[in-house]
Amino acid sequence: MYAVTQASNTGMVAAMRGLGLPLDYQVEEGTLVITARLGETVSTGAGEVGSTSAP
Repeated sequence: MYAVTQASNTGMVAAMRGLGLPLDYQVEEGTLVITARLGETVSTGAGEVGSTSAP
């Protein structure tokens, strides 16, 4: 998941940090791209769906 905003948008940065996911940042000419890496969804074999990410 990612968000593209102005580098000065501290509210967006705070919201993305609030997800508790690993974030990557890229800033170019006042534009900020924040990428959150989501856990990979896996099947347990019992018809359940889980996540490989740690809590």
